[in-house]
Amino acid sequence: MHRDGQVEQALHKSDENILARMTHGVRLVVAEVKETGEIVGTGGIGWGLMSRLLNSTYSRNHYVKEAFQRGRAGVSVGSMLRRATIEKARSMGFRKIYGFSTPESKGFHQRFGAAFLPAYDMRFSESTLAFNYYEIHLRRSIWNHIMIEPYIAKLTKLYYQRIRRELKKRS
Repeated sequence: MHRDGQVEQALHKSDENILARMTHGVRLVVAEVKETGEIVGTGGIGWGLMSRLLNSTYSRNHYVKEAFQRGRAGVSVGSMLRRATIEKARSMGFRKIYGFSTPESKGFHQRFGAAFLPAYDMRFSESTLAFNYYEIHLRRSIWNHIMIEPYIAKLTKLYYQRIRRELKKRS
């Protein structure tokens, strides 16, 4: 869960910059208010080479503005986005969606069939939050029991940490 203030800080960048960062290697689903066109939530699944090779996709870019969370606006935007990303992943032929959740969001993901695997939980160095690893199996496959995805996620984390260190050195 992100506070609106954190998201608003990120939104001070140009629309092109924001969309390029959010959609790079991602199939994005957007929730907007029909009458105003205001974007109130996003959800996405990875579509990079590793996703295609493993036939599983990483759940990314899930955000719902606070005023629209937990049905506050009379509609469950987060649930709509999760159903849409699951359907998108199924239609693309993926066997599983995997990702990380904050402890507060575990119940939400479990409603959609997520199984949490504590052995693969992660803590990011720039955050005090622990993130819980989960998987949602979309179809039966012998490959669902081979645990490659958590290691790919950890390698990706290390890669991005290295990039951040390099950027700090340059600035």
